[in-house]
Amino acid sequence: MGIHVWPRTRIIGIGHFSQLEEFFLHKSLRNTQHALFIASSSNETKGICMDGCDEGMKVYRRCLYCNSGTAGIEPWDMWHPSTGFLRGRHFFPEEYEDMMGHKIRVTAKSLFPFVEYILTSDVVGERVIPLDSLDVRMLNTIARILNFT
Repeated sequence: MGIHVWPRTRIIGIGHFSQLEEFFLHKSLRNTQHALFIASSSNETKGICMDGCDEGMKVYRRCLYCNSGTAGIEPWDMWHPSTGFLRGRHFFPEEYEDMMGHKIRVTAKSLFPFVEYILTSDVVGERVIPLDSLDVRMLNTIARILNFT
């Protein structure tokens, strides 16, 4: 069993900036919500500077929905030995604020007043036309707030 079955596990990687994509795009992190990478752009072979480092280190975060709704990498903060973290942002937010247009698939049984729709085809899995109903109203509101379609 791999780490991908525990999506809320917090993962922190430390290394050189050149290892950033390799770390975040590793298949074992495919379901991981909380992954950080602390990167140095130093030319030192170890790639980590703790004392006497003028440039500091950049902190990157795995974003599940930042590339038009797919996983990607986003700069999160900056750390310097003399000043600490620049932005002081929470590294592992528990809630999604923006799903960047991610497409969500919903499966529902027609059960008025909760869900009502018109079938466009007899083929299983085809799109339907949602009608005004309680669950459709809730989905529309949540989609507007979290930015998904």
